[in-house]
Amino acid sequence: MIFFAAVVLGGLFVFQRINQKVPEDPALLALRQGITQGAAGSSMDLSEEAQGLQFLSQLQAAQEQAVKSNFDSVAAINEVARLKLLLGDEDGARQAWEYLTLIRPKNALAFASLGRLYHHNLGLYQKAEDYYLRALVNDPHELATIRNFFELYHNALRDDAKAEALLQEALKTNPQAAELYALAGKFYQDLGQISQAVENYQEHLKLNPANDAVRKELLKLKAKLGP
Repeated sequence: MIFFAAVVLGGLFVFQRINQKVPEDPALLALRQGITQGAAGSSMDLSEEAQGLQFLSQLQAAQEQAVKSNFDSVAAINEVARLKLLLGDEDGARQAWEYLTLIRPKNALAFASLGRLYHHNLGLYQKAEDYYLRALVNDPHELATIRNFFELYHNALRDDAKAEALLQEALKTNPQAAELYALAGKFYQDLGQISQAVENYQEHLKLNPANDAVRKELLKLKAKLGP
């Protein structure tokens, strides 16, 4: 009887432990609060800009969708971030995208968006690089992220060794991506490496023979190489 009572009490204890509400992560709660707040520091004169008022209305609708989903809708929270950025609230956009990286760590969208934010808006290139890297780990086939990452290395950081390594790896992963061959061709052309530029432009035209602009560049480069 004593044994039976102990088993029952033990079972009740385990049941209570299992069903005990797990405390929310304070970091997640703070980011959720940021998602529901209005756009701070807007660069628009919202009293005069009809477009700004439209963005505010869309932001409110996206925030309502985020709340209805218990802050689990990637689409709604991404829309909150996008609209806050349009309204000039860079920190609000950052918070929303950072929240998405926590609840969807395998999703590339928020990491790529944070990469663009730190790259183009905030000028924090190390953070941009970190987020672009994580985005490509999650989705190595996202061409827009590859292009933005390349521009970070080539134009912002002036690190052509990293830019070239990124392009080469991207082409191995995406051998049918005509856009990447055109990007590589222009890269090598800018560096004065004509043979490599010709090779990549030719590969591009195999996949996209209708691109007359690339065809013209290829003819110019071949003329420089001579017979």
